[in-house]
Amino acid sequence: QLHFSADKQYWDRKTNRVDLFGHAIVTQPSESLNADEIHLDLNSKVLDAVGNCIYMTSDSTIYGREMHYNLNTH
Repeated sequence: QLHFSADKQYWDRKTNRVDLFGHAIVTQPSESLNADEIHLDLNSKVLDAVGNCIYMTSDSTIYGREMHYNLNTH
């Protein structure tokens, strides 16, 4: 199950894209991604994160300035 939140979020229902700004986080069971901004395509389940990115799973943590991630294929 996919969850997301941020200080500000914009959901374009026509394109099924979500833009998250400020303390953005996307989580699903056993993993999460935090960043300053996350742009999520809910159709393809691909996200682009920018700024202070932190990807966490139960056994690893990865830090970066920018991350691109497919929620389906990991």
